[in-house]
Amino acid sequence: HGLPIGLLNGRHALLIGSGGWIEPGWFRSVDRLDLERPEDLAERLAALPDGSCDFVVLDHVLEFVDDDRAAFAALRRVLSGRGILLITFANSAQSDRTVDFAEPTGAYARRHAYGADLPRHFDLKGHRMRMLAVSVEDPGTGVRETAHLFFSDQAAFHQVRRVLGVSSATGADGSE
Repeated sequence: HGLPIGLLNGRHALLIGSGGWIEPGWFRSVDRLDLERPEDLAERLAALPDGSCDFVVLDHVLEFVDDDRAAFAALRRVLSGRGILLITFANSAQSDRTVDFAEPTGAYARRHAYGADLPRHFDLKGHRMRMLAVSVEDPGTGVRETAHLFFSDQAAFHQVRRVLGVSSATGADGSE
C-alpha cells in the first residue's frame, strides 16, 4: 500500500534529513533543508513563512535535537492547513514511553528514544492533530521501520487511513 494517488501532487514539500526515498515528481514543488547540526532545526525553520509547506518529511533528525518539542512546534507552524508531517525515528516501536536523555546517548548520540506515547509527548490533542504509525520497509536497507504521519487536516487523515487500511490510529483527543 502507498499513499492515495493524487494526495501529494498538488503539494509543496519540504525534505529535511536524507529523504532519498522521496521522489520530487510526487509533488508540485520540493525544497530541501540541509542541516549541519540537528539542533539547528528550529532556527532554520524560523526563516520559513507560517503555513508554507503542505508536506514535510523529517527523516531521522528529531531524535538528535535537544529541544524536540520546540522543533515539533516549529514544524507545525510551517505546515499549511492541509499539511502532513512524516517523521521517521530510530527504533520508535521498542518502548511504551519516550525517554529524554540529559546528554547525547549511545553509538549515535541520540537525545531521545521515542516510544508509543508520541501523541502525549508532542501534545497532539492540544494541537488538534492526528497521527498514523505505519510500518514500512526502508528501500535502502531493507529494515522495517515505522513512519509516523501527523495530520492537521482531518479529511486527509481519514483518506490516508482508509487507503492504507490502518485499523487503529491516534485521534486529536488521544483516543484510538
